[in-house]
Amino acid sequence: AEELVDLQVMSSRVAELNGLVEGARVQRSGGPGGAIYARFVAEEILPLTFFQDGVKLGPCAFQFYHSRAAQQLIQDIMDGYFPYELKQDYPDGVMLKVIDRVSQTFGAWKENASHDRDLAGTGDRLAVGKVLNGGDKVVRGGEICKVRDAARSGRARSCGPEKEVSLLVPTRPEKDP
Repeated sequence: AEELVDLQVMSSRVAELNGLVEGARVQRSGGPGGAIYARFVAEEILPLTFFQDGVKLGPCAFQFYHSRAAQQLIQDIMDGYFPYELKQDYPDGVMLKVIDRVSQTFGAWKENASHDRDLAGTGDRLAVGKVLNGGDKVVRGGEICKVRDAARSGRARSCGPEKEVSLLVPTRPEKDP
């Protein structure tokens, strides 16, 4: 089969786009005595999966490579833009992760999707427990969480989409503001 997309180039473009939104979810707030606290709000990461016959972006429908929608999706990323079809749900962009499934057609993959170690469901989201971006994020309970140094050393804590991680007090109990 002829390779329609250079996945190395695509991964590079996605990394550039991710650099635009990575850390953008840091929120600063005032605390007692005028102290300023920074917190991370967990970022969502959508899989961008390439199959032998087409591409699937997160919750969006699978598109055959020859379709106008797939061509536009690929062109947007190659031109350094977030895919247009994400504009309404993610106006400020969203983290993407390239998943290589070019050895399978989408139909063949769907028949064995439950055994995929990277993708969950119908390819709409990353699988639970999958470490992302070299270990700085992990999917836990269907939620994407930043991993703190404490977690990397084996003292992991659970987190949710709106939970925060203190940058100033690493031993702060998770439930404290």
